[in-house]
Amino acid sequence: MYMMFDSGNRGRRPRECRMKSVVMAALFLVTFALPALADYEAGRKAWDAGRSSDALAQWRAAADGGDRRAMLELGRLYVRGLGVPQSFVQAHMWFNLAASRGLEAAVKERDAVAVKMTPQQVATAQERALSWRPAAGSGTSAGAPPTRAERMEDLERRNWPAGESFRDCRGCPEMVVVPAGEYMMGVPDDEKDEGFPSAKPRHQVTIRRRFAVGKYEVTRGEYERFMKESGRSTADGCFTYEAGKRRKRWKKRGGRDWSNPGFSQGEREPVVCVNWDEAQAYVEWLSRKTGERYRLLTESEWEYATRGGTKGRYHFGERISEGLANSWWGKKKTKVGSYPANDFGLHDVHGNVWEWVEDCLHENYSGAPTDGSAWTIGGNCGSRMLRGGSWKIAYSSAGRNASWAGFRSSQVGFRVARTLAP
Repeated sequence: MYMMFDSGNRGRRPRECRMKSVVMAALFLVTFALPALADYEAGRKAWDAGRSSDALAQWRAAADGGDRRAMLELGRLYVRGLGVPQSFVQAHMWFNLAASRGLEAAVKERDAVAVKMTPQQVATAQERALSWRPAAGSGTSAGAPPTRAERMEDLERRNWPAGESFRDCRGCPEMVVVPAGEYMMGVPDDEKDEGFPSAKPRHQVTIRRRFAVGKYEVTRGEYERFMKESGRSTADGCFTYEAGKRRKRWKKRGGRDWSNPGFSQGEREPVVCVNWDEAQAYVEWLSRKTGERYRLLTESEWEYATRGGTKGRYHFGERISEGLANSWWGKKKTKVGSYPANDFGLHDVHGNVWEWVEDCLHENYSGAPTDGSAWTIGGNCGSRMLRGGSWKIAYSSAGRNASWAGFRSSQVGFRVARTLAP
């Protein structure tokens, strides 16, 4: 036998209880439901007027308030890539949230987008939906600590400051937000640099959208996880600097690879003996794993991010000295982050290891793009650009190098980038 009672209403007349319920319902509508409805309608009007960014902001606010219609609209935007980068993971998450609130249309659209996704992407989307909570102040989670998914959504909503860092998954590279901006790429005509004459003519480049860059070069531990999860076989053969019969020399040696580059490495040291194609395989795996667009930096993005708003030869000044970078006097085994970061929060952009970028080899900047995009038309695409220098010699911010895409060396690694929402 069950006894039902309401201690808060004990002794009150039924009419008083009904009045209390009506008042509480009205308060709920005024405090939570009506603002969400207003956000949704404002978003609809903005969309109809062609203001997609305003619509996106309004629908996100409404979704934070629990509006399932706004969740459905957000899912549709991510499917089509309208106002946001196309992301099936984000679309699936929003459709799932709307479906969990009883919106039947969202079920069909969620199932339709799932067909286009890998099992790993679906799992990631489901994880995000399960951990999602309305933003603090929406009336359902005030005071609750933010989840990873909630934090990522918040970061996507606001103007990310330079240096903001995040990870998309456990074991993923730590990323740093780099703001939009413009700079002069290359070296002046009267400057003799490591990149001379390939770093000319100097030209202005405009980066119109913020993007994220690996805070560090990809580490051995991060790459090892990729190798294990992807099931890729380890390629054999790498150029290393080791003692021969008479003296040390550079030579391609069998039995050398990323896991055995000729010197011992810890998990937090940059991976080496990785060629351009293998770096591409890593970013493609990372994209499938997270549902976000990971890639290599373009050459102009790399120089912009490396300079960190500075105009000198290096981000720390005109000269390099011990304690500023792993170079000349440096050791092969140096943990990432052992030297000071630049003003964007990036470490080891000079020295440590050469970093593959997306661009094909071009002998100079004549005809180079000025919008930050990769230069993959013309030139020699069998070879790709390398930037930054290594533990053997550090290059300046403008210094350029290149090698064939299949080249592996104990001096060569890479850093990743990630495209962000506008």
